[in-house]
Amino acid sequence: MMFKILIYGLTLFGIALTNTPNTGGNVEVRLLDNQNAPLVATLDMSKADERVKQFVSDAIEAKMQHIEETMRSKEFVIETLDAKMKTLERIMKSQITNFERNLTNQLTDYINEMVVKVDEENGMSSTYIRWGRSDCSGVNTEIVFSGYAAGEKYFWGSNYRGGASNMLCLPNNPELSDKGGSGSSFIFGTEFQGNEFAPDSNNEDVPCVLCRSSNTASSVMIPGRKSCYAGWKEEYNGILAASAKSHTPSPYICVDINPTYVKGGKRNNDEHLLYVTAMKCGSLPCPPYKDNVQVNCVVCSK
Repeated sequence: MMFKILIYGLTLFGIALTNTPNTGGNVEVRLLDNQNAPLVATLDMSKADERVKQFVSDAIEAKMQHIEETMRSKEFVIETLDAKMKTLERIMKSQITNFERNLTNQLTDYINEMVVKVDEENGMSSTYIRWGRSDCSGVNTEIVFSGYAAGEKYFWGSNYRGGASNMLCLPNNPELSDKGGSGSSFIFGTEFQGNEFAPDSNNEDVPCVLCRSSNTASSVMIPGRKSCYAGWKEEYNGILAASAKSHTPSPYICVDINPTYVKGGKRNNDEHLLYVTAMKCGSLPCPPYKDNVQVNCVVCSK
């Protein structure tokens, strides 16, 4: 519409300039009165050029503003679409990542279940005692029973140095005999001696649990390490412990790195006692070992 007005105005102005002589900015226009008598009217056209120029300039400026607004609008739409696309891309990437993670976890669980099922059908499994805990934390393991660590009394007197040298994990639901013992062999509950096992472990009674690993054929405690060798599955890790050098013998066992205690077992009975074991250089080469430090241990299955 704007361009139509502009063209119409320019046409009228051109006709006026070509059909009438221009002297001093005045234009004569031939007219007829009501009696058809010829008359002449003089129009002042001195400012017509300026008005037309201003009209054209205003029209062009308005059109340019319209074009700029249209361009800005298009840029806004493009920026908005770009932001939407980036947001959608982030959402898609996140969903794909979550899907891959969930799929991986589901496949891993399914494979583990199938391995366990095959192993159970083939009757393959191994067992181990987890000292210092009442639960089994290894993958595809189950509790056979939980109970109490026990062994020989740490000291009877200078004339009594015999007795058993191994430790037992006694179940918490025993089936008891109604017959008396010999009076020469006994078994006692085990206590932690010192706070080297944990900040509050001194005099606490020691729990234990027998665990069954259903997808393995053998289990072994490895002293001097806190991780399993390649191809072996870790059941738990901890620190090595045994009786004191001046006490009756007991085996080296691997006490869990995060031990728990028998409920109500804080009383100091001083019966079978466990101490943290340390390295001693000499015939034991140092390095790779180090003098007077705790001994790591790990229980592994395969």
